[in-house]
Amino acid sequence: MKTDTSALIQQIIAIEWAQFSKVQNSEGPANCQNHPATFFVMRAIQASIWLDLTLQSYLHDLTVATNNNHNMMTEKYARMMEATHSAEYQQIKDYLPVISPQKQQLVDEIMTFFTYWQQQAVDEETQKFIAAVKNESALTYLHGELLTYSIETLQLCLHDVQEASKNHRNLVKEIFAKTIAYYQSLQDSKPTEQAKETDLGKSDQSSSSARGCCCHSCGVEIPIDNTTSLANLTSALLNYDLPKFYH
Repeated sequence: MKTDTSALIQQIIAIEWAQFSKVQNSEGPANCQNHPATFFVMRAIQASIWLDLTLQSYLHDLTVATNNNHNMMTEKYARMMEATHSAEYQQIKDYLPVISPQKQQLVDEIMTFFTYWQQQAVDEETQKFIAAVKNESALTYLHGELLTYSIETLQLCLHDVQEASKNHRNLVKEIFAKTIAYYQSLQDSKPTEQAKETDLGKSDQSSSSARGCCCHSCGVEIPIDNTTSLANLTSALLNYDLPKFYH
């Protein structure tokens, strides 16, 4: 029986959101934690690069973590703090699961592909789109996430990136392209200028949700109904800061 990839991704994101909405931010709830729609879109785009077997394995990881009262989203942000907030990370690192040499090797191998793909994507698009980017940010985000996966899921991730490389695919460019297409579609269907100005002046949650997530923790800081060039959009997808999340 053929796997329903869309349904599989929806199951994954539902659990991710349940965990993400409970992550404790040192400065209070992050803005993106109030916007599930933006979270769902961004996570769906990220999930779309993996094959069904990998997604099924990751869904199993999430299910096991939930049953064991372990929040993989909290762990992901905690892992990222090693690179983004090293002093705070030293205070919490002993509370995190131990990373085995096998897991670290798998993560390192996967990251080798993404590091190359991201540099390639930036090099190819620099003249058209990007004035200044910080490549390490997106890689830090991915690295922290991979460290939360099981050995089985990481082995499947490695298989996926190896196959993508053999087929001359750049998974980073695919993520960028889908994200740009999504935001461009929203711009194409944006309301009238007068309605937009009214919406932009509102501060309630409904109008904020319509504009999208305006913090950095999802990996994107784009007011989605604000006319923006592909240059600014691509730059923002590559250049963001990470919040401090704790247990």
